[in-house]
Amino acid sequence: MTFDPTTKNFRIICRNSAAFDEIRNAFRVKNDAAFFSERYGFKAAEFLFAINKFGFFSPGLLFDILHWMKDTYGSLKPLAMSEKCKKYIDDYLLPLKSCCLKEFAISNISEDSGRNNELRHLREKQLLQGMPEKECVSPFAYRWYQEEAIKKFLFVGYGKGVIEVPTAGGKSFIIANFIWNVLKNINRNYKTLILVPNTSFIRLFIFARSGSGPSAVKYPAHLLRRVILVARSLQSVTINS
Repeated sequence: MTFDPTTKNFRIICRNSAAFDEIRNAFRVKNDAAFFSERYGFKAAEFLFAINKFGFFSPGLLFDILHWMKDTYGSLKPLAMSEKCKKYIDDYLLPLKSCCLKEFAISNISEDSGRNNELRHLREKQLLQGMPEKECVSPFAYRWYQEEAIKKFLFVGYGKGVIEVPTAGGKSFIIANFIWNVLKNINRNYKTLILVPNTSFIRLFIFARSGSGPSAVKYPAHLLRRVILVARSLQSVTINS
């Protein structure tokens, strides 16, 4: 496998055509538009290939191909990678790998920002006023899956991965703490771009960071300066603006 710095694409080169065809056919889909093209007298390919006939494919497909090869052939030993290929993977696809080979303690953004101290004082005040304990505010603490998700992002995926969390599962808290741990423990100058489907998610994130109300996390100022939120409509907002 090689990397072309001009096109920014990877390339698979096989010793025989049968092996190449097997890999290429594993990453193809039926061309649904072919039926309509043929109705109007145009020729169209029956399948669409993610790997072109010369072996080139986009960087986003790399890990899927590697996983397929490992599952199919049992290991990646038959695969030889060029030095340019390895360097691109380390620098751009796994940027946190060199920093996260050794685990470090996961920080809680609410502790570091002082938000939890405010909530503890508020809880004491509520208890003194006779409020039932279950109704009093509590400091922000990790649920087990939230901390596990951040650890997997850092120490297994090295900044790459996908998680699914249900409604009210604390997605914004996971995002904020992941970013905070990167800034605090790895590089305080990293910037983060967050893409959301609509502007309502931007409002939710801004409310969570504002620190107004017991449900707000109150993010540190340094984090706010390093994050940009962008909605699908391409209307963007920097959350410290």
